[in-house]
Amino acid sequence: MTDAAPGSPRAAPPPDLDGAAHPDVGIRDVQALVRATYGARDRARGIDAGLGWFIEEVGELSRAVRRQGHEERVVEFSDVMAWLVSLADLAGVDLAAAMDRYADGCPKCHGIPCTCG
Repeated sequence: MTDAAPGSPRAAPPPDLDGAAHPDVGIRDVQALVRATYGARDRARGIDAGLGWFIEEVGELSRAVRRQGHEERVVEFSDVMAWLVSLADLAGVDLAAAMDRYADGCPKCHGIPCTCG
């Protein structure tokens, strides 16, 4: 999927992402949306630069959690999530499939809640 060039008509959203509010959007949908929105730019930037941006956003999240209010935290959590999704996409990782490790609870003890020491 390619990004629309600046000033060009907006590309059609990926399937199931029609621009309407989605209260429970799945990880696969989020990954498709981030790819459609930023994929070409992120690929041009490369995974090393993307990792740098991700780390910067984690730092901003850390400050928001420790010293800022709820609205700032919401913004920073969403930024971190978007960069994590982008990095996974650049690395060829399907995050929904990766999260299957947690389908039965803790990947080590399979407990819910975790009973690992």
